[in-house]
Amino acid sequence: MKKILSFLFIFYIFTSAFAQLDREHWFAPMIDRSGATNPYQKLYLSTNRTTPFPVSIFNNNVLIGTVNISKNNPQKFDVLRDYIITTKQTDLFTPTTKGLYLKAEFPFYANLRFSVFNHAEIITSKGIPSTGKSFLRLQFLFP
Repeated sequence: MKKILSFLFIFYIFTSAFAQLDREHWFAPMIDRSGATNPYQKLYLSTNRTTPFPVSIFNNNVLIGTVNISKNNPQKFDVLRDYIITTKQTDLFTPTTKGLYLKAEFPFYANLRFSVFNHAEIITSKGIPSTGKSFLRLQFLFP
């Protein structure tokens, strides 16, 4: 029994270490009530794959850009404020034209860095595993 628990614990730690490495990533819209003027936000994309491959960036199912990344060549991509930041409360928690979707043939890391008046944030996408409605919970590890 002790060996099984040890295996499950090590398996859980190993799989969570690569939880952010995926072929698809989503970023939901954010709200800014201050009306800041910073027109661009940035996506930071990287991978552990040595062969370069393209990452497609979409907003509202429309391709807004493509970047090529590889292990020693991470990329930044400027995102217009209108694609990700809203000033309306009604745009949150409902389907809208705001938000980002990133897709590639190979796994990659993605994070969004944005700023509003007197505040900045870095949001990392966890990829496909974060889209499910059921999450694995090991009761004996996390009561």
